[in-house]
Amino acid sequence: MTPRGLFEAKLEAFETPAYEERGSEQDEREVGYSPRGEEAPFVAPTGKKGHRERHTMAEPRLDVLEASVEELYQGQGRLLGVKSSQEEVESQIKKVESLIDQLIEDTKDSV
Repeated sequence: MTPRGLFEAKLEAFETPAYEERGSEQDEREVGYSPRGEEAPFVAPTGKKGHRERHTMAEPRLDVLEASVEELYQGQGRLLGVKSSQEEVESQIKKVESLIDQLIEDTKDSV
């Protein structure tokens, strides 16, 4: 699951308030909302941001995180490619060194 999908799944689970499931009067008093349409007491704003507002603010940050993770994966892939190329080059160098050693031995025998 992508970071965005995980975030949205958690947000969706968090946004389903318990009072909607239970519908108890105590929950209605705590949140100041009545799902049955009854008039609920006024609840003064606390200055805290709502879930939707936090979600809206977090979304651009999540986009940046996703892009950063993607760049990290791409960088890791390039590093693995470089390491693989380096191993191939080292193997070819060993073959060339072996051929040089063999050529030197063959030359000694003919001189």
